[in-house]
Amino acid sequence: MQYSKGPNKGSLLSPFLQNKALNFINSSLCKLGQDSISLIQRNKTLQKEINKLEHLNIKKDHKIKQLVGSLSQYKRKRSKYISRIRAVASRKSLSSSQSLKASILTQLMKNKRQYTTQFINMTTRLSQINQISFRSTIQAAQIIMGFLTGEDLSLSLTRQSVVKWNQEISELYISQILNQQISLPLE
Repeated sequence: MQYSKGPNKGSLLSPFLQNKALNFINSSLCKLGQDSISLIQRNKTLQKEINKLEHLNIKKDHKIKQLVGSLSQYKRKRSKYISRIRAVASRKSLSSSQSLKASILTQLMKNKRQYTTQFINMTTRLSQINQISFRSTIQAAQIIMGFLTGEDLSLSLTRQSVVKWNQEISELYISQILNQQISLPLE
């Protein structure tokens, strides 16, 4: 090998440069297994690998789209849930509404003329506390109902109805005790 240009034109190349050129030629041009058939096969295997990777990429893109869709659904559901909670929180409380008064009155009376058994039971228990008078019992029941509803209720309670309720409950209690004693076996 000789220099093609410069002041050393026509003289031999240095041994270092000759070795470098020889290594370059051997590494790039004279590789084993680089005939046309092996290059075509290598190209085909690389193309198959590219196709597999593209297919995996498409699958991953599809999965990402699914996850984004489900995430948006959960965000929408969460915002609806929060709006429902805010709507419930902004409503007036039950204690100041008419529905509470109506529910107390339904606990008080069956209809316009009849009282419920719970109210009758409460009234008779009031009359039995320290054996207060029946008039005081009526006043106490009216005060309690007025406190619960926030209004001054004028109940159509009479002394006779309270006396009658007490007698009926006493009779029921006595008959219950007698029935228990009769049903006990004799020794």
